[in-house]
Amino acid sequence: MRSPPRQILLHVGPHKTGSTSIQHTLFKNRKVLNAFGIRYLGIGPEHGDIYSAFMDEPWNWHRNRRHGLGKTSTRLLRRLTLYRMHRELSTANGATVVISAEQISMLPESNLRELKVFLGQYAPVSAAYFCREIHSWMDSNTAQAARSGLITEPTSYATAARRYFDYPRKLTRVFGIDSTRFIKFEDAAKAGLTSTFLREFSLPDLEAMGLPEERRNPSLSARAVECLLLLNKLYPLHANVRPRSLQKSIEALPGEKYRSSELSPEEIAHFNRNAEKLARELGHRIYDLLPAKSETSQREGSQRPEVGATETELQKLLDEARSKEGPLQITSRLAAQWRRIKLLFQRIT
Repeated sequence: MRSPPRQILLHVGPHKTGSTSIQHTLFKNRKVLNAFGIRYLGIGPEHGDIYSAFMDEPWNWHRNRRHGLGKTSTRLLRRLTLYRMHRELSTANGATVVISAEQISMLPESNLRELKVFLGQYAPVSAAYFCREIHSWMDSNTAQAARSGLITEPTSYATAARRYFDYPRKLTRVFGIDSTRFIKFEDAAKAGLTSTFLREFSLPDLEAMGLPEERRNPSLSARAVECLLLLNKLYPLHANVRPRSLQKSIEALPGEKYRSSELSPEEIAHFNRNAEKLARELGHRIYDLLPAKSETSQREGSQRPEVGATETELQKLLDEARSKEGPLQITSRLAAQWRRIKLLFQRIT
């Protein structure tokens, strides 16, 4: 007889805290996990379609736009996603079900509650949120968002502060303090991201199951990040006019790893005040306090290059890409329609 899961674990990121590594490790080893009573939702390595299903105006999400999914298509995708979730959750046979999508932490509180209510039909729900040192997170988020075509300027402290303080509060309001786990990224990276996540919920870790951890998303050099930021200004995300090889050429640029500028004294003070306040609300500290710095101090290697130098380097790469590929590749409406049909067919099957 088919039965629902014992519990549902919702790994909600945030971005740039090892989510991709955890997702691909769990997805690749689903058969082994099943033998240990752990079921990783099988709708793909990462479960961004769940974010799309519960967000407002999913047709405006950059990933859906990239695949040519409009209002009708995203409504169909939502129905397919909910059906596939129901099919797996209602036949979990007492296993612990793991769902992972770093975008879920970005949902508005009301949407997040809707997701909890939907999942709560099948089993109790707990959430896990990784906490990373803020400078390191801003470095990594800038690099990844630039690579994805989402930003034209480095990640701001205001953007980071929302993830560091607003998101944890939102999660505890929705799932409750006792059902929300905060995991320090740096400690988890040393001990193994996936194993740390599993042990947090008293599940067998990778070593116990004889499994390796997948490594994903290599870092970018400062030169690469600056070129990508400029490229995103010249060719916005949905312009569809970049030569195919251009982004790969940029990402391959050698050099020191990208590092963002130091926080200002005011930003450091704001961070420490809110870290203390959040610790009192949660009953434990999830962020270490930042040391005070002078207003003019900067981290080594964080100086941004001159704009002219970046423009020259980008122009050289653009000329090389054009010489290899000829005219810029322009995505036609027919090609976009084909991608939409193909994507939806993959979701159905």
